[in-house]
Amino acid sequence: RDKIHPTEEAIDYISHKFSDQYFEPQVKTFIEKWHFIRQSMEHRPYHPNSEAHQHFLKDLVHKLEDLKEEVPVEEEIKTIQSQIHTNV
Repeated sequence: RDKIHPTEEAIDYISHKFSDQYFEPQVKTFIEKWHFIRQSMEHRPYHPNSEAHQHFLKDLVHKLEDLKEEVPVEEEIKTIQSQIHTNV
C-alpha cells in the first residue's frame, strides 16, 4: 500500500522469476519439498494427542529422513520425534 514495501504477491512473483532463471531443476524441487516441510512443522494442532496428528508427525519424520542425504535435518527430526507418543 505504501509503494515502498512489496506485497506478498510481488515477493512470490519475483522469487518464481528468479528461481526459474537461476536454479537447477533439482534445487527447485528441493525448495518445494522444504517449503512443504517447514509449513508442516509450523502447524499447531488443536488435538496434539489425536491419532491423526500422531500419524501426521510420523509422516513428517519420514519426509525429513528422505532429505538426510541432501541436508542436515537431525535437529528437525529430533524436534518432531519428541512430539510423537509411543502409545498411539
